[in-house]
Amino acid sequence: MKPKPAIEADSLSPQLISYTVRQMAKALQLHPESVRDFLRQNRIHGFRVGRRWRVSAETLASLLKTGVPLN
Repeated sequence: MKPKPAIEADSLSPQLISYTVRQMAKALQLHPESVRDFLRQNRIHGFRVGRRWRVSAETLASLLKTGVPLN
């Protein structure tokens, strides 16, 4: 019998799911360095895990709906 996982995937909130710069770039059809620049400039809200940037699923959904702010 398989042990039951501590957290069910269906119970994870969108805030717990995050995407890498490469995944964001592909979804937004941008170059990864452009995504990094937007993160550094705070034009895209993200957070760092060690030296790497991550973006929440909620932020990605918002960007896909409204687009990346240009100013």
